[in-house]
Amino acid sequence: MTPETAGPTVAAASAFRGESLVFILSQHRSGSTLLQRILGGHSQILTGAETFLLLHPLYALKTTGFRAEYREWEARVAVGDYLEHYAEGEQTYVDALRAMAAVLYGAALARAGTRYFLDKTPRYTNIIPELHRVLPDAHYVVLLRNPLAILASQLERLPKPTTFQNLTLLRNETVLAPPRLLAGIDLFGPRATLVHYEDLVTDPDRVIGRLCDRLGLDPEPGMVDYGGRPDPPGRGGFWDKRGIPHHDRPTTESLEKWRTLGDDPQRRHIARSFLFELGPEVVRRLGYDFDELVAAVAPTDAGDAGVVCAWDALMVPAPHADDYLDAFPGTADYPPSPPLTRTMPVTPSRISVVVPTTGGPERLERAIRSVVLQSRPNVELVVAPDATAPDCAEVLARFEPWLAAVADPAPGGFADALARGLAATTGEVLTWLRPDEEHLSWTLGTVGAIFGHRRDVEWLLGGGHFALDAAGAPIAQVGAPTSLADWLRSPGADRRLEPLRFGFVRRTLLHRSGATVDPTLVDAPDVELALRLAAHARPVLAPVPLGGVVPSPWWRAARFADDADELLATVDPAALPATPFAHVHRGADATRWRDTEATRGPS
Repeated sequence: MTPETAGPTVAAASAFRGESLVFILSQHRSGSTLLQRILGGHSQILTGAETFLLLHPLYALKTTGFRAEYREWEARVAVGDYLEHYAEGEQTYVDALRAMAAVLYGAALARAGTRYFLDKTPRYTNIIPELHRVLPDAHYVVLLRNPLAILASQLERLPKPTTFQNLTLLRNETVLAPPRLLAGIDLFGPRATLVHYEDLVTDPDRVIGRLCDRLGLDPEPGMVDYGGRPDPPGRGGFWDKRGIPHHDRPTTESLEKWRTLGDDPQRRHIARSFLFELGPEVVRRLGYDFDELVAAVAPTDAGDAGVVCAWDALMVPAPHADDYLDAFPGTADYPPSPPLTRTMPVTPSRISVVVPTTGGPERLERAIRSVVLQSRPNVELVVAPDATAPDCAEVLARFEPWLAAVADPAPGGFADALARGLAATTGEVLTWLRPDEEHLSWTLGTVGAIFGHRRDVEWLLGGGHFALDAAGAPIAQVGAPTSLADWLRSPGADRRLEPLRFGFVRRTLLHRSGATVDPTLVDAPDVELALRLAAHARPVLAPVPLGGVVPSPWWRAARFADDADELLATVDPAALPATPFAHVHRGADATRWRDTEATRGPS
């Protein structure tokens, strides 16, 4: 094919916008296979096993949630550069994906002679915005179900009592999928058709008739009576083999099975944790009564009354989850987690970095670049606009593809912005950058390795930091204090307090310490937070500097010191924690992080 003939062909294919496609978007265990089986009984609807066709190509439009043997961040930057300089921007990639979809789905439709192809791939909930961007004219059927019924169905596959290690397999299918589906409903607008599982099994003829009407099709006899209908070809046929083969048409016998969650103390605990993680607003928008669901799994004895372990704590990778939860009633009597029987790819814990815009556009850009150029995968970057600082809209627009979230503008300055940014994070490990700070090339890789190998480490500090010149070159190495008391008492007549640099905190520790910073301490909220964290965990020093500090205006340091002095004036000096910081280093085998005696680095 010559370039002259290739151009029009691609152009024609890229005009495809999904008109002949139907997507069922749902959580796992929500009845999507049942709905697919019924709709697939229409002579004008072709369907197959979960295709996964668009999952990998559409992840190329995302900046989080994926990992590969190559450095996926570098690939994302390189593809972006190519599209910017050699094509018509990212829209060219979108057009190419439309052409790909036209060819792949079109080949199936041409062979079968049908009007629609029905794609049911539950993991498409991870790419809903990207899917809609590429195929805006497709038909989107959003299937919802009682969230406790979904959880009960998922737990049914696990041993009873289960191990918390097994729960880590449910992260995406439980707390992440529902709000993504709700956001999809808002995004699709009139292209969305909403179906509740309870309506589907209670009155299937009405529901299927409405769906056919939305597709411009007449319902055909026998669609609902799917019994005896063969599985379509594909990898393993339909994936759900548990309920479909046992019935000839939809049945209501499973509608109330979820209530058995309340019969078991461990599953009651899991269900309450799950509900409170979703929250009343999400449950209400799904179409269910939050109070009714909570009451159904309420504690039945004083042993676990009122106890709800945070869902992100349940998601702690085993074997540490079992140790962590020993303190919660109703969980300590269960056996430790055995090895998983199937191999799962190892994805490192997410590190969330909050960058307030207090330093202005130039400092914001340097801080963002210091994060996005890290080689460590699964990093979430959240920018927190400071409404009292110079406008950074142009920088935010340029780096928008690399930002996981932009918090609401904060009228209360740095502390307010930091609090809003922390509230927008989802990672297991949290950190933030002050206006004069930036990360070094090894920062997040080192932090991730330490937190990954040392579950006992909850609060990590840099083993000093580099002083950088205006161009970012190191000019000196500044040592870390040896204890919080050493840090807070160190200022003298000729030296004022400086921030405790480059701290990384586990989310579970932050929650135990109050979950956020005090926004009334406009410039030094991290001083008060450090005192709260110290009541629950001992800080640990990394063996290397974890960041660089560039020159900043004298008044910024003075405002921090003034805020800190005002706070410390209310604290009894004898109450300042004097316990020396712990100190870790990589062992001789280069795989384990071992304790060493904490010492002050060079100043």
